[in-house]
Amino acid sequence: MKVFVAQLVEQLTLNQWVQGSSPCEDTENEINFSQKACKHAVLWAFVLLINPLYINLNSNMKENFDYKDVPAGYDHCLNAPCLRSAECLRFKIGTLVNKDVAYFSIINPLYVAEHATCPYFQANRLTRYAYGITHLYDNLSYTQYPEIKRQIYAHFGHSYYYRIRNKVLPIKPEDQDFIRELFRKEGIDTEPLFDEYVEMYNFFPNNK
Repeated sequence: MKVFVAQLVEQLTLNQWVQGSSPCEDTENEINFSQKACKHAVLWAFVLLINPLYINLNSNMKENFDYKDVPAGYDHCLNAPCLRSAECLRFKIGTLVNKDVAYFSIINPLYVAEHATCPYFQANRLTRYAYGITHLYDNLSYTQYPEIKRQIYAHFGHSYYYRIRNKVLPIKPEDQDFIRELFRKEGIDTEPLFDEYVEMYNFFPNNK
């Protein structure tokens, strides 16, 4: 890791020099470029070196979490100096990347440093999903069953309905709330019977 960081610092520094110039030419502009390059290189070096230590001290990931569960295209973060890194899911995921991962998407810490509030922050917390509705109608009366099933089917549509019924897809919290509210409107004061509950990370919370 130390060798890699040293190489990265060297490369970042060289990339900042004006094309055609030499590090030996101590003009004012070149010195400014050099200073800027060093700042950038030091930030990247700090990010890469401190991440393993930081995650060991502040880890609160789900027990037995498998990095393979991270979906393709998910933006990682390696910005350990960020004041909210300890509570950010993107940072936690970034520290779990191992040598078997050839490449992954990363948020530029230099970009984030220019913003008072990180627009990519994502809270490191689990979401409670439900799986399966094979027993959802078990306690309903003959008059309640057809109407409730009709409304649930109409709300989710044919494909999605059978996918959640057969546990192909999890039932999101907002969809659980819809079913719960429907029960309440129909005069049913018991909780809907989902087959099971599973806590998982919601990597794309804005997706509908």
